[in-house]
Amino acid sequence: MKAILTIAASLVALAPVGAAAQDPEPAGAEIELGIPMEKMRAELTRELDELGALFADVFAVEPLSPREEARLPLATRMADHVFPVGSFAMVMEETMGPMMEAMMRPTLDDPAMAVSGFTGLPYDELAALDEDAVEEALDLFDPNHRARNERINQAGITMMGDLLDAIEPAYREGLSRAYATRFEAREMEELIAFFQTPVGGKFAGQSLLVQYDPQMMAMMEQLGPAMGEVMPGMIENIWAIAEAYPDGRGFGDLGASEKARAARLLGRSQSELEALQSGAQADDELDEMGPST
Repeated sequence: MKAILTIAASLVALAPVGAAAQDPEPAGAEIELGIPMEKMRAELTRELDELGALFADVFAVEPLSPREEARLPLATRMADHVFPVGSFAMVMEETMGPMMEAMMRPTLDDPAMAVSGFTGLPYDELAALDEDAVEEALDLFDPNHRARNERINQAGITMMGDLLDAIEPAYREGLSRAYATRFEAREMEELIAFFQTPVGGKFAGQSLLVQYDPQMMAMMEQLGPAMGEVMPGMIENIWAIAEAYPDGRGFGDLGASEKARAARLLGRSQSELEALQSGAQADDELDEMGPST
């Protein structure tokens, strides 16, 4: 769960200036991990840019054809019906906001976890104690925990709302372009005519929201049992693949002619590659040993 909080803190660091201005950070402020805020912001921005570039490569699309470009105005009208302005705000208000609060609150409001962090006492031991006693102990260590956790909870929800607001125009544009590739002009005209009726307008306006309806989100509880059924077979398949395809070889495992060829291809001497492999093997051995006590 600490990893989740770290990610949340990182995302809050990227919140729009308007949001940050409500709770300004003093100059040189550092978050719990000891990393300067500006350094974290720059690093996370770089990583998110790389992630965006990866998505762009994975989901590279062809430009719209002239016929599709001609259909784009109709497609945009369709998107306006199916995904009206403010749709993501409604999703946040009706589903995502309450869901995020329900997910974050158990961790933020767990006094045993907090006291364990301050004292080093095992969590299970603290969880078995009287909850009021643990709460009172937490007040000694951190009298601001309730107010701080409430702010963190609200900051996370606000940040997600701001993020969805920021991407909504791009989402609507992508939806329009997708419609232009999948529907003929006549089909879109018929759908728009339907959307202009009372029942059609309701269907269009609810088509996104229904995907985030609590009735739909509750079905996620089936994910665990489904994964329990699927994972054993998947693990067996992975093992079978591993047995069918032996692991690759290190530089030291190559024959003399192969070493010479690899060195030529990689632009390094054989001695350099030998040394690099020795260093990598030493690092792997340290990782397998784990941290020293």
